[in-house]
Amino acid sequence: DDVLTVLMHLGYLAYDRGEQQCYIPNFEVAKEMENAVRVGSWTEVISSLDRSKRLLSDTIAVNEEAVAAAIEAAHD
Repeated sequence: DDVLTVLMHLGYLAYDRGEQQCYIPNFEVAKEMENAVRVGSWTEVISSLDRSKRLLSDTIAVNEEAVAAAIEAAHD
């Protein structure tokens, strides 16, 4: 909790009271976090990030089959 509090005070994290979750408010910081995760051995987190990006791209491209498959996989 102390580390998260410090990161929030430094501006690296923000908190959304309505959603009750914390997030990275800055694109550059988010990219650096992603890079740090990729360098480490956080394979499940990286896989989740990649699936999320692919789902967003497929949604924007109106690729209904890919979006349906991604949602089905998420439910499994």
